[in-house]
Amino acid sequence: MSSYQIRVSLKQVLDDRTLLTTICLSVVIGYVFWSLFPCNIITAKHRNTIAWFNILLIYPVLEEVAFRGTIQEELLKLSGLNEVHYGVSKANFITSVLFAGFHIIYQPAWLVSLILLPSLVLGFFKERYATILVPIGLHILFNLVFLLSRLANTCS
Repeated sequence: MSSYQIRVSLKQVLDDRTLLTTICLSVVIGYVFWSLFPCNIITAKHRNTIAWFNILLIYPVLEEVAFRGTIQEELLKLSGLNEVHYGVSKANFITSVLFAGFHIIYQPAWLVSLILLPSLVLGFFKERYATILVPIGLHILFNLVFLLSRLANTCS
């Protein structure tokens, strides 16, 4: 089954308590968590409309296509990498480590380590729904919560 399928119904999503819990926790915990950090996490390069558009739409789509839609999808085809331990497949773990490592390009190293858990969540839902649409939506939500928490703290 292709990871680009679009057959995720609204009913299927609304009936998924794990997904709804993830969404709620992402908003609450994410907002509180990011509000604790100093304003300088958002640099001058993040303070314009184009950057926000990229952070909220372009990056999540491109990153999910590359990491969950391509890398994780291919790893799942390899023998043994679809084994699940504690709710996480080996393919998801490898993809998440690569995903977090990719962020070192434009994030401080300490912040990169914090990207691993959300990445595992994105990979979990990619496998649960066999599509990248749900991870894209969650990724957009994660980035939105980050940006809004910065705005609320007069950081931008």
